[in-house]
Amino acid sequence: MPKVSYTKENMPKKPGEMVKALREAAKTTTPLDDLIDLTREMVHLEIKYKMSSEEFFAKFEKGEMGDKMEIMIWAGNFRMYQRLKQKLEKIVQEHYAAQVLVPTP
Repeated sequence: MPKVSYTKENMPKKPGEMVKALREAAKTTTPLDDLIDLTREMVHLEIKYKMSSEEFFAKFEKGEMGDKMEIMIWAGNFRMYQRLKQKLEKIVQEHYAAQVLVPTP
């Protein structure tokens, strides 16, 4: 996930500068970078709540985790994690695993 940090000194002065900075940051990240970032964030919460993200999400879907902002962010991150993982698995399958299965002459 692209990230841009601002302080009082470098806060955008014109409309659109923040969007431009995010677009530039997005050019330098990959789905794998995003997956790693999400994993780090989820591990922090897994340690704090003493449960895996899979356990958490099952409880969340049953309405057992409440609706604190941290919980909602964890649920959103887990959904993004699942989508990114599927995307990367598809890329590996289409571009790398297929090459392994093709016999070389």
